[in-house]
Amino acid sequence: MPVFMEWSDKYLLGVKEFDEHHEHLVELMNKSYDLFKNQAPQARLEMILDELFEYTAYHFAAEEKWMAEHSYPKLAEHKEEHALFRQKIIEFQHAFHDGQPTIKVDLYAYLAKWLIAHIQEKDPDYGSFNAGKGDKQ
Repeated sequence: MPVFMEWSDKYLLGVKEFDEHHEHLVELMNKSYDLFKNQAPQARLEMILDELFEYTAYHFAAEEKWMAEHSYPKLAEHKEEHALFRQKIIEFQHAFHDGQPTIKVDLYAYLAKWLIAHIQEKDPDYGSFNAGKGDKQ
């Protein structure tokens, strides 16, 4: 299976639940990328992408709930990042369902850039925040 994004311990935040979520998101991205590279039928690719987007929504909700419960000071900023991502994904879904020819390549470029940047630049803040509280959930 072609690997789109290699999971690495450098993505670990120290919040077990979200480390597991992030790893699962990478697995789903790799699975969908494999289908894309092997020119799977559109319906099959749509199914795995829908699963990826649904799991992302689940993850965002869990992350935002955790942040609210722990009085994380950058919750509003994080929610805004999530909202922008969701909006972009909706745009991709519409273009994908409409059969726009370059949308798959654009989608994977966006997903890779966003996920890596988000996990490495934004999420470590709440990992550090959590570590400072001594709460390793």
